[in-house]
Amino acid sequence: MSKTVIDVSSHNGSIDWSKVKADGVMIRLGYRGYGQGTLTTDTQFYNNVNGCIKYSIPFGVYFFSTAINDAEGKTEAEYVLTKIKGYKLTLPIFIDSEYSNAKKTGRSDWLSRSARTSAVRAFCERIKDAGYPVGVYASESWFKTELDVSSLPYMIWCAKYSSKSPTYPDRIDAWQYTSTGSMAGISGNVDHSHWYTDFSVSENPVGVAASAETVKKDIVPVSYLQTDARWKNNKYGIKDETSTIGSAGCGPTCAAMVIATLKDPSVTPATTAKWSMDHGYKAYHQGTYYSYFAPQMAAYGIQCTQLNYSSIYHGAGSAKSLNSKTLESVKAGNWIIACMGKGDWTSSGHFVLWYGIDGSNALIRDPNSTKSARVKASISTFQNQVKYYFEVKVPVETVTTDTPKEEEKEMTKEEIFKLMDEWFEQRGHKEPAKSLVSYLDWAYEKGIMTGGAYERPATRTEVCIVLKRLYDLIQEENDG
Repeated sequence: MSKTVIDVSSHNGSIDWSKVKADGVMIRLGYRGYGQGTLTTDTQFYNNVNGCIKYSIPFGVYFFSTAINDAEGKTEAEYVLTKIKGYKLTLPIFIDSEYSNAKKTGRSDWLSRSARTSAVRAFCERIKDAGYPVGVYASESWFKTELDVSSLPYMIWCAKYSSKSPTYPDRIDAWQYTSTGSMAGISGNVDHSHWYTDFSVSENPVGVAASAETVKKDIVPVSYLQTDARWKNNKYGIKDETSTIGSAGCGPTCAAMVIATLKDPSVTPATTAKWSMDHGYKAYHQGTYYSYFAPQMAAYGIQCTQLNYSSIYHGAGSAKSLNSKTLESVKAGNWIIACMGKGDWTSSGHFVLWYGIDGSNALIRDPNSTKSARVKASISTFQNQVKYYFEVKVPVETVTTDTPKEEEKEMTKEEIFKLMDEWFEQRGHKEPAKSLVSYLDWAYEKGIMTGGAYERPATRTEVCIVLKRLYDLIQEENDG
């Protein structure tokens, strides 16, 4: 018995998923442009995925390809795997192969049958190797003339808008029979398909050991400072404001730390500050509107929820229950963006990211400081100064006793440098041995050393500076 599956994209607009009644949904994840070949995420992808998850609707994804060779086909697959990280698909992944436009002027429309088949196969093999069921979507005529089906041993989703099912290829797993169907919760025409094969993804994807379990890893967010020279002077203001990320961008900086860690390492405070201004979330002569975080995170497929709308500063209102709820949430592996009131973190208002617990202390990413007292503080002290909480759901990952069939990748130079920077920063937060404190105090008193980060290794430049200061001190004493 077949099941009814619909497919959706940004062309269907905003969908009321509470009203959708379908056996499954295929969601367009994105596409490669037919001109320059730019990889782009569908603007409704994350909204559609989160809607299906919220209302327990089985879903898979498809990607519209204009790959012109094997390398581009594999790149498209890698793009898909990056975007679905953290989500549990219940239906397969498909590559969509067809003409890019009615005039047939796209970058891949001229490909030979063999070249197109090879690029599609490269996509499918990469998805298959990552442990996901994979298939090819195309029209009946396209399968006949533009693809060599005998070289594509994958699931087949065939489009033929007719009352009669496709006769080619010989094996059909799904038949898209109309583009003018309807569905409650969706405006306009909706594609409908009969699905004959049980496409559901098993509890353990192909290539992953059966002993796998779903857990939340202890993920430490990347550290960004709003005062970083790379973006501190970038404008973060509207109208006649002269404010910058350095002076008012703590909110976008917190958001950037979350997004860069969980979804897209290329995102920086400059990225999120621009998004905030473009979408109207910069508050005039203030910082960032509280309503900013949920849509900013949703744009990258991250769930973020504001937990309170009345201040709980110094234990006001529902502080007791919210403090307990957020503590349990962080213990479970989630993160909390906190708007702080006057106290140890700010003299007015300031956003910080609470990401972990060490004994009775909260581990914090402060976008404006790396001082030990502001990145590791008593949970009770911290929560007493919070005004508003925003909960960030950290996605779960599958951890196995065996290694999935995944390509080993060497770290890039940039990744190595980033890892070194994080290690130096962590060392800088380590407190010195008590036996050395008196020596450090003397060095600070004499001006030989300045700043913190006691345990961070010194560069050769810093060693030369210390030696020069020590030399000058000796000379002064001798002259005296």
